[in-house]
Amino acid sequence: MLFNCFVTVGALFLSKAWFAYSLTFQLILISFLLDAVDALPYGYDIGVTIIFGLVSFYCFLANLFNSSFQTPQLPLGDPFIKLSGFGGGRENCPHVPARKATSVIQIADILKNGGTCGMPTDTVYVLVAACNRPDAVEKAYKAKVHAQDRPMSLWISNIKQLQPARHLINPVLWDFMEAAWPSSISMVIPRGPWMDFLGLGDSAKYIGTPQSIAIRNPDCTVATHLMDLVGPIATMSANPTGEADTTHHNQVYAKLGDKVDGVLCDGPSPENIASTVIDCTKIESGHIGFFRVGVIPKSQVLQIFEEVQKRHMTGGQVNPTFEPDILEHVEEEKEPRNETESPVELGPLKEEDEPM
Repeated sequence: MLFNCFVTVGALFLSKAWFAYSLTFQLILISFLLDAVDALPYGYDIGVTIIFGLVSFYCFLANLFNSSFQTPQLPLGDPFIKLSGFGGGRENCPHVPARKATSVIQIADILKNGGTCGMPTDTVYVLVAACNRPDAVEKAYKAKVHAQDRPMSLWISNIKQLQPARHLINPVLWDFMEAAWPSSISMVIPRGPWMDFLGLGDSAKYIGTPQSIAIRNPDCTVATHLMDLVGPIATMSANPTGEADTTHHNQVYAKLGDKVDGVLCDGPSPENIASTVIDCTKIESGHIGFFRVGVIPKSQVLQIFEEVQKRHMTGGQVNPTFEPDILEHVEEEKEPRNETESPVELGPLKEEDEPM
């Protein structure tokens, strides 16, 4: 009975229907207590049992119908007590199931109207804003104090969204993107005129750094479908700076409060660590580095990059962008050659740095 008192108090923060449910159950417990001391009024037990049954049936039907349809069919009532980040927050911040196409459309409409939303990905939950809404991107940018090494990044649904700017992107980088995406790999690339083709406008100043920008094509059906409806999005981790990554939709509003206008709910994240971030700013010289090794291991990224390098070897000659380290052949070059052998030309020696 004492435990149910705590449940009844807790129901004050949920809804009026659940408070009525817990309160009527408490009345039933009281009837047992009165019966034990032979002080049970006539008809009391029958009356509270009927009331409890009706309230229970209504709560059952309300949850059944409300979980089956996009909009609530049977109201459960507002909570008696509202706290920031819980209960009352969801009244103005819809939490919709990511498995429903109508939910994705609803979140897309919020983004198109300048809102910011929490979204599941192939790693952890992120806060997103439409790039064609600079006001929304600014709102997301100011949602938390940014660490200098973790600026907002740019996400696309498919590399085809970059097709109009392909002539402005290094061919090696383009092939690397095609080989690596969609995946949990973010690539930091130099800023340039290619960004103008994405319609970023004033949003560009909030994404990336003055020299570079991180771009990613996630391997997540919900995220890509949302970007197909909205276009490229600006993203940031859905947690205050310095805190752990957000790995469940319940944590998004709890951590960011009224800074988020909607949440796509998909339960626990498939991964508890973030994406792998690659430094591609020096890819023209044949170098890539690693800002962060996340879900995708370093060895797998290097294997993909090596395959791209091989594709840029034509006619037995290596693309100058990826001229291999041939220091091991220096001694052979110094040795006298057989006069009958055809001369072999060696390219200039180059000592490459190890990846970051």
